[in-house]
Amino acid sequence: MSYSDGSVRGHVWFQVDLHAIGETTGQTYQSKATEMGTFTVPPEKTTQTGIIAENFVIAGNGVSWHYHENVTYNYTLDPATGQTILAVYHGNIFLACK
Repeated sequence: MSYSDGSVRGHVWFQVDLHAIGETTGQTYQSKATEMGTFTVPPEKTTQTGIIAENFVIAGNGVSWHYHENVTYNYTLDPATGQTILAVYHGNIFLACK
């Protein structure tokens, strides 16, 4: 969403849906979590890169998990079209039994 002052607001939404089988027990586990966020890009910015570290607990049936992920993003404002070009990379993902 673009505003009259030239700033841009972005929304991020993602869902983790984990299905696992215990290696030694054979027990099945299912956990799900949804994360949402909003960010605003100031009007004077034309490019930016950053890393968001996500850490949260996913509650499930019989066990909870600590989920970690680094989200690296880069955006560039195209001066000719006024469109924002956004690239997002996910990495350093791990789950740990809680």
